[in-house]
Amino acid sequence: MISNRFVETSKNTRFETIDFFRGITLASMILYHFYWDLVYIANVDIPINNVFINIWQKSILYSFIVISGFCAFLSKHFIKRSIIVFLCGIIISLVTYFFVKDTIIIYGILNFLGFSMFIVGFLKNYLKKINYKLGIVICFLLFLFTRNITSGYIGFQNIYAIDLSKFRLNLFTAIFGLYPDGFYSADYVPLVPWIFLYLIGFYLSAMAHKIIQNEATAARFSATGLHNKLINIKLKPFNFMGKHSLIIYIIHQPILYVLISLILR
Repeated sequence: MISNRFVETSKNTRFETIDFFRGITLASMILYHFYWDLVYIANVDIPINNVFINIWQKSILYSFIVISGFCAFLSKHFIKRSIIVFLCGIIISLVTYFFVKDTIIIYGILNFLGFSMFIVGFLKNYLKKINYKLGIVICFLLFLFTRNITSGYIGFQNIYAIDLSKFRLNLFTAIFGLYPDGFYSADYVPLVPWIFLYLIGFYLSAMAHKIIQNEATAARFSATGLHNKLINIKLKPFNFMGKHSLIIYIIHQPILYVLISLILR
């Protein structure tokens, strides 16, 4: 949900493919939220807790985080962008607190992305020193190791697990996946474990950048025309959504509320 520039040619043209996939993910998210609103706001009796719906929801979350991490590798002005994204997350939290408390959002996806952009932006020069293959492997293992932190432990259940339930203290520890009793958020994306998935996107971008900057590889891509095809996948509605993902994310729920109200009437 942040703008991206990918230096894949001397012309520094926009990496349209990222906008395309981000737009598809955004469209999927809007459809999912419409479905969710029908269940929890309009009280429509349709299934919401089954394998397909869970996979659908996870695919949206995973895609957004990896794509955002991908863009972070070459992102500039990270402080300004991280503050904007984080403040948008704060606004959503305040709006849900005052107007729709039943679906309040605390530490949602925008808060997570703002935090992650800020942290990775400061550490970028150090992170770039790590070989991208090693970075992907390390982050993937850390993601697996910490993915159950919201259940109060890290590690692998029945094999090697570390109990962290006693550290579930307050809203500050909730930032790291250790939320206190009584905590509720309709959209909850803590730094741990998701920042490791964000970093996987970061190192995937490093890999793509390495391939593109390699003269021999670039020559092979150019000879087949595959280079331009890969970086310029376009379907206008999705690319438009990808380029304006932040504003669309902010306004889509109010529009869905109005739409559902009209449908119910």
